[in-house]
Amino acid sequence: MVGFANVYVNLPVSGEKTKTDLTGRQWDIVVPGAFLFTCVKDPAGPKGFKVKSMTLYEDGVPVVGEMIKRGMVKPEDLSK
Repeated sequence: MVGFANVYVNLPVSGEKTKTDLTGRQWDIVVPGAFLFTCVKDPAGPKGFKVKSMTLYEDGVPVVGEMIKRGMVKPEDLSK
């Protein structure tokens, strides 16, 4: 199964929270993401299957950009 959603992020270094989710909560960053669920047949699970694993795909560039702005990483650190 595949799903798509916005991934909201708060960084550990304080900064201005400029993104708002649908409930009104403030976040540092929002990026589009995709979720890949690997499911297996299991009679004990709901409707006969269970989620075996989940993989998250998202664009990390906005997150790294904000980390550079806040001094969490230096641009030269990215090429190491």
